[in-house]
Amino acid sequence: MPTYEEDGYHSKVEANSVLAGCYLVAGDYRSAHVHAESALSGAIAHGYPTGDIESLIEPRDLAKSLADSQR
Repeated sequence: MPTYEEDGYHSKVEANSVLAGCYLVAGDYRSAHVHAESALSGAIAHGYPTGDIESLIEPRDLAKSLADSQR
């Protein structure tokens, strides 16, 4: 059974992922990239399964690409 800390960590990864998606839709690509990167790094640090980690890479890369194009 997951501990309270693990539940909180999963929620933080999920929240960052959702925020990244919201910021992408809103056109705030820099914020989207920050949250997508946080979701991905948190998933890696917490040992998420490879498939879950891979699903976080594309949104992170998209947000970075769009943020870079706005410079």
